[in-house]
Amino acid sequence: MIAKLAIMGKPPKSSDLQKLMARRLKAARAAYDPVAARVAEELGITPQTLNKYESDGPNGRFPDEMFLVKFARLTGCPTDWILLGRITAEMPAAMAARIGASAPELVAEAPLAGRKSVAERETS
Repeated sequence: MIAKLAIMGKPPKSSDLQKLMARRLKAARAAYDPVAARVAEELGITPQTLNKYESDGPNGRFPDEMFLVKFARLTGCPTDWILLGRITAEMPAAMAARIGASAPELVAEAPLAGRKSVAERETS
């Protein structure tokens, strides 16, 4: 859905973006470690907070920037994918394969995957 909105030039609603980020976070966390409580402990947050970040329901909430940085460093999952759905070379191949196997719609839905940024286009 986000990809369709981006193509049409309409910005996604905040609630749609939060739901998509929550699904990506959950898929990346599960690819890293299926036990959410263990990951929450490694991140220094409560399991309930992690659950809220991973929830695409009415209790879901956006993670803050520091959480995203810690999460990316811990799991190896680039923030480009969490925020934008952009799969880059920084994503470990094993993680991408596990996410693709468990949540293929998240990989297929990536609106920016394969697209070059303005800076990349200018240097090529």
